[in-house]
Amino acid sequence: MGISAFLITHNEERKIGRTLDSLRWTDEQCVVDSDSSDHTVEICRSKGACVSHRPFDNFAQQKNFALSLAIHEWVLSIDADEIVTSELANEIRQKVTSESPVCGYRIKRRNYFLRKPLKFAGQGNDYPLRL
Repeated sequence: MGISAFLITHNEERKIGRTLDSLRWTDEQCVVDSDSSDHTVEICRSKGACVSHRPFDNFAQQKNFALSLAIHEWVLSIDADEIVTSELANEIRQKVTSESPVCGYRIKRRNYFLRKPLKFAGQGNDYPLRL
């Protein structure tokens, strides 16, 4: 069963390569860029991602557009500065099967500020619906 990943970007050249490298295990990477003026688009294409352009109006519309581009039944939403660990990738591959009765998964997100994990103000136990 195939897995698509999608993300939205705007001037993410410093982070996007690492993010896309962490998604190599997916079958498709869809990037929706909103008029980056740096090398974001070139980096995405060099990593094999399909890139579409859309002016930014709001996060919901941008992400919904990116979702509409995905060709696989299972779709992972990730931010341009996030990294999927190999452990998470393996767990997702194990969970995503044609027999799975589940239609979505919440994935724990570890937020960092100044290279230190945030633990307070609700930032330590964040489980957004991502898959």
